[in-house]
Amino acid sequence: MKGYAWIVIVLSSFLLFYKYIALVFPSLIAGDIKIHFDLNSAQMGFLSAMFLYCVLLVQPFAGLLLDRFGCRSISTVSLLVSAFGILLFAASTHIVFAFIGRTMMGIGVAFATVSYMKAAATWFDEKGFSVASSLLLTAAMTGAVVGQAPLSALFNAVGWQQGLYCCAIIGVIFAIIYWFVVRDDSKQGPVNVEEEIQSKAEQKSIIHMIKRVIMSHNN
Repeated sequence: MKGYAWIVIVLSSFLLFYKYIALVFPSLIAGDIKIHFDLNSAQMGFLSAMFLYCVLLVQPFAGLLLDRFGCRSISTVSLLVSAFGILLFAASTHIVFAFIGRTMMGIGVAFATVSYMKAAATWFDEKGFSVASSLLLTAAMTGAVVGQAPLSALFNAVGWQQGLYCCAIIGVIFAIIYWFVVRDDSKQGPVNVEEEIQSKAEQKSIIHMIKRVIMSHNN
C-alpha cells in the first residue's frame, strides 16, 4: 500500500508542478505576447496577474469542494481546466480569449496545494504525512525551475504557441492518468496481500468452528 501511496503523491504533485509552469511562462514570452495581442505594458501586467486573481478567489473554496467531491474528481477536472486554458491562450488571436484562457489556468491550479495535502492525509499515517508534506515545496519549486530555462529552450526551439500546445497536451495526459490511477479512499486502493490472507484465514476458522458445532450437535 505504501508504494501506491507514493504514486498518488507523485501524481498529485504534478498539479503543483503545473501551477508554477502556468504562473511563470508569460514572463518568458512577454515581448511575443505584447506583439501578438498588441498590448501595452499595463495590459500585459493585468493579463499575467489575472492568473493570481483567480487563484486568490477560488482557493478559499478548494477545501470544501475537495471534501465534497474528493481528490480524484477535483484534481482531474483542475488539470483539464488548466490544460484547456493554456490551449485557448496559445490558440487565441483576440485578447478576450487570452484573458479567458488565463482565467481558466488560475481556476484550475487553485486546487493544487489543498489537493496535495488532502491526498497526503488520506494515504499516509502521521509519520508519512510529515515526509509527504515536506515534498510539497519541492514539487512547486521544480515547476518554477522547469518553467524558466527548460521551458524557454522549448519556446526557442518550436515557438511559444507550439510550446504551449505541448504543455496543454501533457496536462491532458496526466489528467487521464490521474483519473484511472488515483482513488479517494485508502480502502479503494490496491488490496493489501497480508490483510487478504489474514481475512481468508479468519473466514476458514469461523467455518471450521461452525462445522464442529454442527457435528457436535448431531452426535
